[in-house]
Amino acid sequence: MPRAHLCFTIPAAATLLGLAVLIGLGVTGWPGEVGAAGRDFCEATRPGPVMQPANTYSNAGFLLVGLAIGWQAWRDVGARKTPDWNNPIVTTVRYPVGYALCSIGIGLGSTALHASMTPWGGTLDLLAMHLWGAWCIAFATTRLARGGDRLFLALFTAQIGALLSRLVMGNPYSIRGSDLFGAMIATAIAIELVGRWRNRRRQRIDANYLLWAIVTFLAAYACSRVSTSAGPWCDPDSFWQGHAAWHLLCAGSTAFVYLYGRSERLLVGSGR
Repeated sequence: MPRAHLCFTIPAAATLLGLAVLIGLGVTGWPGEVGAAGRDFCEATRPGPVMQPANTYSNAGFLLVGLAIGWQAWRDVGARKTPDWNNPIVTTVRYPVGYALCSIGIGLGSTALHASMTPWGGTLDLLAMHLWGAWCIAFATTRLARGGDRLFLALFTAQIGALLSRLVMGNPYSIRGSDLFGAMIATAIAIELVGRWRNRRRQRIDANYLLWAIVTFLAAYACSRVSTSAGPWCDPDSFWQGHAAWHLLCAGSTAFVYLYGRSERLLVGSGR
């Protein structure tokens, strides 16, 4: 039987370790060129280890979502779901842990950016977002092809290699990180919709969760666009920031994607 407790203990350990590292760096002094990044997100910089408080602390949403996913996965895997589920999100440790770590990674990466406003923080922020997109693409493609762990690992690893190569080569295709993230999301949704059509006679899934994920993300995107430094809703000295709303709504969208994947079941009599 899989060690179900790992579904929660691994994300929890990653969260604590990541926060400990960031707090340590912030208290002792952020390395690199502090204040050189993140100026497009409206919020005025403050003195101290947390330069953009609202945009920093709102990343708690991603951390909490990751921990909640780990907790739910612990219960799912421990309950020994029947084979009719045919769903690695609820029957294995590795898939929910990987997804939970992606959410936690986004929270930690974005915290590094907005707390330090350093170029390396911005790099971590975008890389974490891209890894989440890569996970979604790999999982959607694997389910579309009715493949297994080897296919998922090959797809995910290939995307990680491409993302790291892009960083090493200095963005050779002149594609902005945010544009690449949007393209990855669109690709994952397109693959998922094709997969749902192909497997419609053998699987049941609650598509409402996917709809809510898309709606929540679009709302997040709208908040982000109107609250940039040049946007009409920008108030640098406000306690509340539109980019903080982007973080919280995106965390909600991440949770809906998980619930969507978790709801999948094999229809009785359709075979495996």
